[in-house]
Amino acid sequence: MTRGTPDFDAYLRTIAQFTDDELIPAEPEMVAAGQVPDGLVQRMAELGLFGISIPPAYGGLGWSMEQQVLLTLEFTRASCVYRSRFSTVIGLCSQAILDHGTEQQRRELLPEMASGRRVTSFALTEPEAGSDATNVRTTAERAGDGWVLDGSKRYITNAHWADTLLVFARTADAEVSAFLVDRTAPACRPGCPSS
Repeated sequence: MTRGTPDFDAYLRTIAQFTDDELIPAEPEMVAAGQVPDGLVQRMAELGLFGISIPPAYGGLGWSMEQQVLLTLEFTRASCVYRSRFSTVIGLCSQAILDHGTEQQRRELLPEMASGRRVTSFALTEPEAGSDATNVRTTAERAGDGWVLDGSKRYITNAHWADTLLVFARTADAEVSAFLVDRTAPACRPGCPSS
């Protein structure tokens, strides 16, 4: 889909048709494979679904919350597993980068996220802490110009496919901070697909 500001009603009809013609019929294939087929992930990217909440200045469609809800009502007529492939990108991760990232991080990451070229994952939940950020046990220690993170996460949507993980860890001053971690970083070992 061409970036910019397409007519929302036309876009909503496109997503409704995509749901009817492609998502719903592919559910048996998705269930059998245990993941969303690559061809459908590519179609989601082509249609702009990875960028519906990201502002146009960063390559997204910038739909309002009301418009996002209307879109959600369309694509969740099919399995919610489809939405999990892009929901972390359009919600938790992009919003954290928009609200708390640097402008350099926004310009580097958000256009790739909006296009579907960069999958992100929100790594908060831990075996002993659940999704309670106040009990995070993963630690982060300064090491030269960077950080060394030590800990385990679980039930992290898209971790298996993520290029970048937004990882929550406790620093020396006991504050919980978020770190952008490249999946290829040493000792970063995402496990089996969780959703």
